[in-house]
Amino acid sequence: MTHATASQITLADILHPDRNSFSLVRLTMAVAVLVSHSYFFVSGTSAAEPLHDITGHSLGEHAVQVFFFLSGILVMQSFIKSGSLIDFATARALRIFPGLFVCVLVTALVLGPIVSNANPSSYFTSSALPSYMAKTLLLITGSAQLHAAKVVALVVDYMVNLTVKSISSHKAASMSDFTAEARVRSEHRLPIS
Repeated sequence: MTHATASQITLADILHPDRNSFSLVRLTMAVAVLVSHSYFFVSGTSAAEPLHDITGHSLGEHAVQVFFFLSGILVMQSFIKSGSLIDFATARALRIFPGLFVCVLVTALVLGPIVSNANPSSYFTSSALPSYMAKTLLLITGSAQLHAAKVVALVVDYMVNLTVKSISSHKAASMSDFTAEARVRSEHRLPIS
């Protein structure tokens, strides 16, 4: 590649890994999501996050938007470089599903029994287990649940559903946030604000 002047720089030039800091931006956004979730875990309410009062959205919601922007650019670059739609779809599936498969196995078969209220026999024979695994692998999110300890289920429900729903709409994310907060408050007999 020849060196281009400022007026000749194209998006393709910027997308070259040696010419951007996308990995650093992605790492920063991942940390921002963790920081955002930490307010809920420490205080029991996401209203404690200071950025929400200033912008109307949490730090995590802003970070997810940056992820979407970068993902859109990088996925489109991958699509442009692929030979066909079938090649692109195959490459995406091979990138996403192996990791998802391992994550589902670890969550359902290793972590689930550890944090579950049920005894191991009940846990492994429950119809919820294969249902969770199938729905999650088929990307049917929001309805797949494991039999887990209440506090763990609440944390997982809040994190997963807030993330999934913030992807689809900010209103749904706010509702999930309210619902999770209401559950915490009701368990601790605190008034719902």
